[in-house]
Amino acid sequence: MKNNRGFSLLELMIAVAIVGIMVSVAVPTYRNHVEKGRVTKACSNLKTLRNAQIEYFYENSGYYPSLDATFCARIGVSQSVFSGDFTYDVDSFGNCYATRVGGQYNGSVITLSEDGRWSAPAFPSEVWPSDLN
Repeated sequence: MKNNRGFSLLELMIAVAIVGIMVSVAVPTYRNHVEKGRVTKACSNLKTLRNAQIEYFYENSGYYPSLDATFCARIGVSQSVFSGDFTYDVDSFGNCYATRVGGQYNGSVITLSEDGRWSAPAFPSEVWPSDLN
């Protein structure tokens, strides 16, 4: 007759502790990667807006004053492209803005200036796309 004891309580507690440690390391890293993806998408959208603003400037000797349906139709995209995790806007000086909606960085702004400079003081380097530094 075999003696099937199974796992002792101590072995189970150690296994649970190891899994807990692994999760406590993995979850913040995962969140940073998800946020970095959102920021990267916002930066891509800002580049699209900036290019459209530059094109508009060359055709009209001035920048389009706001992000509205007319501007979106002009650049050939739906306004729904500029919705979700960020809200977007442009100004009459050629600057483009993305403001984070919800999440850990709620209200934080990414700016792509008229001369191509990026500004995002509230976003740490862990979530900022490395190719924009």
